[in-house]
Amino acid sequence: MQKECSLIEGCQVDWSGEIVQVSVSEVDNPIKKAVDCLPEALANFLYCFYGQPIPQRPGDQLLPGEDSWDFENLMDFHNRQCHLNEYDSYSFAFSVKLPSAGYWNTGLHVVVEAGNEFQTFAFNASKGDIVAFSAILKSGLGTMKPVMTLREIRCIHCKNPLLTIVAEPPMSLYDEFVTGISSVLKFIFAPFVGDAGTLGDDRVV
Repeated sequence: MQKECSLIEGCQVDWSGEIVQVSVSEVDNPIKKAVDCLPEALANFLYCFYGQPIPQRPGDQLLPGEDSWDFENLMDFHNRQCHLNEYDSYSFAFSVKLPSAGYWNTGLHVVVEAGNEFQTFAFNASKGDIVAFSAILKSGLGTMKPVMTLREIRCIHCKNPLLTIVAEPPMSLYDEFVTGISSVLKFIFAPFVGDAGTLGDDRVV
């Protein structure tokens, strides 16, 4: 089954379903990574130059059962006065239950991966929201939990009335070219990079 279904990887589908869960699958912050490589004094300066002050008493930002004293002492230990969270880039995973129909039968959950451009929608969506979405079939086809990449999503019936339609910005021909070349080069040079790493390990005494 999975072998036959692999033939439709990369195809776009337009489906609707009920949101079961929305989770953050990855947080990336290249600016923070770069600043953290610098000496501590310079890094602290840049944290506050480009970032925002860390709230002394976060109040409603605390998790249930978390104590503000613990939060403040943790920040003192960290020796940071500011943060760079506004430069975070998020990846999300929507778990969506499809309605029972035809081939997909009943109870099928799909995982819809989404990029940072869907941040507002993801943070405001709720369990039980009914949505329609367009996505590209990615992996796990022929299993009970196929994975796809989100291209567009809109509310059919959502608890938050402010949620509307969100679409991924179209990729330019230049971006597609660069992405394609990058994938080809990674494929070509991956064996050599792996061999080089192995040789390097052998030289370690």
